Amino acid sequence: MPTLRELQQTFLNDVLTGSANSTAWIEHTHLTPEQRLAIYKNNTHKTLLASMQNTFPLTQKAVGDEFFAYAVKEYLKEHTPSSGSLFGLGADFSEFLTTFDPVQQFEFLPDIAQLEWLIESSYYAPNDPRISIKALENISLDTIPLMKFKLHPSTFLFKSKWPLDDIIEHIEKGTTPSELKPQVPRYTFLIYRHNFNVRYRKLSYAESIFLQALNKGETFANAHRMALEINPQADMGAILGNALEKSLFTQEQQEELK
Repeated sequence: MPTLRELQQTFLNDVLTGSANSTAWIEHTHLTPEQRLAIYKNNTHKTLLASMQNTFPLTQKAVGDEFFAYAVKEYLKEHTPSSGSLFGLGADFSEFLTTFDPVQQFEFLPDIAQLEWLIESSYYAPNDPRISIKALENISLDTIPLMKFKLHPSTFLFKSKWPLDDIIEHIEKGTTPSELKPQVPRYTFLIYRHNFNVRYRKLSYAESIFLQALNKGETFANAHRMALEINPQADMGAILGNALEKSLFTQEQQEELK
């Protein structure tokens, strides 16, 4: 006789993977064990599918409802939820898509899914204190070049070899993009939360170098220099001003601002 924990794990595996190893231990009256198990399978799959649809609406629209449901079903066989919370479901969906043979014709699809996951992550990220333009007004001009600005937990930088903004426009319109060619160097997309709304946009190369350098711990002066080496004509004042206006940086460990 299996232990309670073993029975629970077997039942869970049956519900999530489609197996039927727990039916011998399911009591039945007017419904067979297989029929009773099917009720749990269907309800669970509908709940998990709805969660994935909410997180990956563009991915779903790109491949169609039926195919997306099939992909999610296959994904869940190897990526079962690890907790009672649905947050976190789909964290590695883009990785799954890179090796999922039926979608190999859509080379850009894993990156679309990853962008959507970062949008989801940005929305639920901690609301840590942010650096504002007003907070910098009281800082000595000699101090700012030595300061280090860390991206807020709700802010992400994502590199892709595909023009995701153009592809998304086609997906939303239901049209097919023209021939796509991988881009080198890669595009960098900024995902951020501002006033409780999550947005994304494609960055210029200088802007991406600047923000990446800051996020890696470089001082403002060094990040500024690295961006100008890429594009001497870059308007760094506007770039920094836009980043502060959108509250991209956290106030964590900024003693000068306390």
